[in-house]
Amino acid sequence: MNTKQVLYNALTTQLEAKKIEAEKYTNEVYNPASDNLKTTILEYFEHNIGIFKMFDFTGSNIRLEISSNWSDRIDIMIPNTWRDESKHVQIEWNGGSYNINDNDKKNYLELLNKVYTNFDKISNKYLTEWYPTYLDIENKNTQAWKEHKDLKEALDNLQNEIKQDTASSMKQIGFEIKSFKPKYKLDWKYIYNSGERTYSIETDKRSIKLQTGRSQYDNVWVQGFKVLGKKGNKYKVEIYSEHWNNGRVFDVLEKKFESFIEDVCEWETQRAEQEKQRVDERYNSYVG
Repeated sequence: MNTKQVLYNALTTQLEAKKIEAEKYTNEVYNPASDNLKTTILEYFEHNIGIFKMFDFTGSNIRLEISSNWSDRIDIMIPNTWRDESKHVQIEWNGGSYNINDNDKKNYLELLNKVYTNFDKISNKYLTEWYPTYLDIENKNTQAWKEHKDLKEALDNLQNEIKQDTASSMKQIGFEIKSFKPKYKLDWKYIYNSGERTYSIETDKRSIKLQTGRSQYDNVWVQGFKVLGKKGNKYKVEIYSEHWNNGRVFDVLEKKFESFIEDVCEWETQRAEQEKQRVDERYNSYVG
């Protein structure tokens, strides 16, 4: 295992610790603070406006609804602007039409009138209390996740370097890999006497497609390979597969071989482990 891979494994452990730490903040501090703010705003509108049946707050938007119909909603919002001094609150509502028998629309117009009548007070509270509190809550949560975010970016960059290094090494003359990392799958059997299922994790050989000619139909499924040489724009590659006893040699166009190497690197450095973890998680969910 090379130095970069050792570093990657060590940082992965740190990343999980940072994730647990950030999730703890989100669950114990951020979520309660967000819920409290939403409740505060809801109670203000219940006490001063009333009438509405549904309420939602999403930071820069407060929505009041008479019914689930899109035309019976009123949005009180802070439009997006990069200048703090130009921030303002505005109302958006449905024009529509009204007749004397439409009770929902009557309530809607009454709600709109109450929002309009109290708009100066609502606007002032939104700009000086609710929105600044919302931003403070969001910023603190973002800060709580910053170390995790920065470490994740570093890990992604390091993983790309490892993949590039691996790809370069796999194209070197003499490189050989007898078989790729195995595939893992969850299997189960039915026990007739008890009516229960027994679960097990099975492994299988991994095959990756290599296009050996110019036609899309000229391809073989590969379980391992060895680079024998390169001449011009072609690689001479010995292919290992369970479909024949000994390796077979192909002259493969450089672009086709490089595309194959990308797939191999993706599997060997990332996907094999990801799929194994998913299978382990499913297995544990059934037997744990």
